[in-house]
Parts: sequence; structure tokens; C-alpha cells
Amino acid sequence: MLDIKYKTLENLIIKGLYLYCGKGWIISVHSSEVDLLTPIRILFNQKNKTITASNIDALYYSVITEIIHKHELLLTSIELTITDFEQELIYAKSSKKKLNSLDLATRQLIIIRGYLWYTRDEVNFLLHMEKDSEDIKYLQIAYDDINQLIELIESYRDTINSA
Repeated sequence: MLDIKYKTLENLIIKGLYLYCGKGWIISVHSSEVDLLTPIRILFNQKNKTITASNIDALYYSVITEIIHKHELLLTSIELTITDFEQELIYAKSSKKKLNSLDLATRQLIIIRGYLWYTRDEVNFLLHMEKDSEDIKYLQIAYDDINQLIELIESYRDTINSA
């Protein structure tokens, strides 16, 4: 998986995040810049205390879901860029700088969309391979979240094209 966030509105920071799961264990390999412990602590302490009573697959699937949730923030930033541009069009204040900013947002959407499609395929594969697992509901949540993010990107693309 990838941890994607903005350094500035013009620069995406993309870091690899590898998760390995076995019988009773999970290992993550990632940069020290990727904060994976905070979402896991929140998972244990606030969101879903039943995970501690479940097997390791529930944690694995929940971590995948938390990583996908982080991408919603990324898409919100892009949405704000598009909304700002639309407002400037209404007031006829568009400039070359703003057009370049919109073009950059379009290219970033293409990168993120490709990644999300790939991730959706991976999660779909896991759904089919683990269909007998009792903790599959956590993975289904991740799959549904990815689909919603892809739909958001399609909506943003339509908004950019109409602008």
C-alpha cells in the first residue's frame, strides 16, 4: 500500500507501506515518516475494542481500512483546490497560476486514481481468498471505502472538465 499526503499543495509525498500477515502475527515495513502506530492505537482504544478479542486478520483488515481512510483527507485537499478555482471562475479572477494549479490537481488525481484502482483490486483479491474468514467484514469496509474514494475522484474529474 501507499501512504500519500501533501508536503505542499503542489507536492505529493508518497511512501511505500508493506504489510505481512501470518498466523498470529502482523509485520509492517515502512518509513519512519509514516505514522501507523497512532491509527492502530486509536483502533484499540476508541474505535473497535472487539479487535483485541478477534484474530490477527481483523487487525490486518482494520489497518488496511485506516490507511484508506487517510486518503479521504488527501481528496478533501484536492476538492478544496477545485472549489477555489470554480469560485474564481465565477468572479472572473482566473489566472495562469490558477490554471496551472488546476492542471496539477488533475495530474495528482490521475496518480491517486491509478493507485486506488490497484488497491481496490488487491482488496478484492483478499475478499475472494479470505471469504471463509469470520473477520471478512473489516475487509468489506475497506473495499466499500475504496469504491467511494474512486467515485469521488470521478466526480472531481467531471467538475474539473466542466470548469
